[in-house]
Amino acid sequence: MLATTLADGSGLAHVNEVQLIECTCPSTCSGGVKLSLLGEQTPLISHDALASDLVAALESLDFVPTVEVRMAGGTTMCDADGVTTSITFTHNPTNVPPLRIEASDATAMGLASSSSGTAVDFVLLADGDEPRGTHGFKVRTGTRIATECSSRGKCSAGVC
Repeated sequence: MLATTLADGSGLAHVNEVQLIECTCPSTCSGGVKLSLLGEQTPLISHDALASDLVAALESLDFVPTVEVRMAGGTTMCDADGVTTSITFTHNPTNVPPLRIEASDATAMGLASSSSGTAVDFVLLADGDEPRGTHGFKVRTGTRIATECSSRGKCSAGVC
């Protein structure tokens, strides 16, 4: 049985990784994106995905047992005045690699705006990146570690 504990004996609590998505679609959006982590890709995530849709997509990845997703500025992943989505990796000890998109811009990712010449702004933020939005979410590098029985002995059949 693995549990999360303090890594350095400093008495400081270790924290879960938090990554952000910022998305603004100046007019009616269409399409979606696929996110990847450690070479594994999510199913297509629609521009109008709810937090629960994003949870399901991320938890389909082998490396992600559970996440918490919160949205500020709207109730879907993208909208006209911008949405910041906070993704907290709740059961991944250590620093989680940044989520990735393999395309160079939102249109190539499959997101499109109905306004001619108006680009969709889609940004992933992790590990020290500064959020551009005004929704108050912060990126946080995960510092939790996994240790047997929270460093209080050995486990035997799930009992410390």
